[in-house]
Amino acid sequence: MDVASAPKVRELRELANLSTGDFESAVGPFVLVQRPPDPLLQKIAMNVMGARTVGMAHRSRMAEQLLEMTARFEHLQVIAPRPTSRFQELVVGRHPDSDVPILEPSVSGRHALLIWRGEDEKIFLRDLGSTNGTFVNASDIGKREVVLADTDTLCFGDAQFLFLMAETFQAHLITAARREMGVP
Repeated sequence: MDVASAPKVRELRELANLSTGDFESAVGPFVLVQRPPDPLLQKIAMNVMGARTVGMAHRSRMAEQLLEMTARFEHLQVIAPRPTSRFQELVVGRHPDSDVPILEPSVSGRHALLIWRGEDEKIFLRDLGSTNGTFVNASDIGKREVVLADTDTLCFGDAQFLFLMAETFQAHLITAARREMGVP
């Protein structure tokens, strides 16, 4: 998965008119939506690939930045990990071979694990002993495995995401398209 070329929300609006099943086939059962990564931080992350993870710069402003992120929804990037089986573990990390690579220097090489349990349509999150922690709704999950809820905010180090189930993401796209056309 090439995160650098991940589409922005506004680039996926055309998918909003698909049936729910076709939409989920196109994007997968869930998406992670994030502010486009800073190119300078991406370059630093690539240069420190095997080096020690840097400390978080924004821990004290995490909640404020997450709120700011939702106000700019149209400009956020969409990462659709698309599990290929009913049960799948997806590694989140700075290493380019991660299932969900995050090129951000505060993200550990193998930072966290997303665990998709398709039979229940649930996704769990577990930190893999990262340097800067994994946060759900601005709370450090520590060593616990937590079940994610639709619209949760996730932070891996300084990298911040919105976790959306496909149906909710589609509803956001429909709302954005209507707003652009001036329809309430």
